[in-house]
Amino acid sequence: MISPIRSFNVKVLGWFWLTLLVSVLSIAIPAVLIQQFSDENHLQGQDRDLLNAMVSRVDTLIADSNGDYRRLGRML
Repeated sequence: MISPIRSFNVKVLGWFWLTLLVSVLSIAIPAVLIQQFSDENHLQGQDRDLLNAMVSRVDTLIADSNGDYRRLGRML
């Protein structure tokens, strides 16, 4: 008579821990993957150099515009 109760408790606790594990992993795995992808720079060589040059140019134009966004649009 005690055996079915123990079996039921083991099943309930097993499902509880399995559900908890799946829930935690469903949050943790995407978080780790997103962090890895955001840390890596996928551009190499000339692509990276061109992008950095354009970013520097746009930063300079924004700094020199003094809030005149019409002029900034023409300069870009």
